Amino acid sequence: MADTARHRVQRRIQERLAELGMTGRKFAAQFGHKDGWVNAILGGRNALKLDDLDRAAHVLKMTAGDLVRQGEDAWDLRPTEMRLIRALRLLPPTLQDHLVILAEYLIGVLPDEIEHLAEFRELTDEQRGWIRHWTHVFLIAGELGPGRAAPADPGEIVAPPDVQARRSRGRKREA
Repeated sequence: MADTARHRVQRRIQERLAELGMTGRKFAAQFGHKDGWVNAILGGRNALKLDDLDRAAHVLKMTAGDLVRQGEDAWDLRPTEMRLIRALRLLPPTLQDHLVILAEYLIGVLPDEIEHLAEFRELTDEQRGWIRHWTHVFLIAGELGPGRAAPADPGEIVAPPDVQARRSRGRKREA
């Protein structure tokens, strides 16, 4: 199949309908047409009219340029990437930086980190506070270097008070 604008539009409509989970029937209904209309476009028998391009792009939540663009290189943004760029541009500059940092972090997230984050979210605010506290303790201890206020053995670290209380419940006190 030649890479004409007609074929690119046809292919991108098919791809986007699949991404959105939208049926051809629903897409056709947005234009007041029946299944045959969209089937003719997707089958290559007819082309989407130029006058319908903007409306099709709107229905598919993309730009008209996305429907007809040529090339698939890394700088050619997909609809989801365009949505992210548009959302990013609506944020104040400081929040833009935070969103980019989050995206860069997510690039390197390992599956065990995701599991750890899911577990972290299940904790209470107080428990998360203790995790943050001990994370800072370990970071500070690492900055100080060996032998400078860092615990000699990580096993000597005392558990947070709520954990200590749970451990001591049900035990007999030693005299």
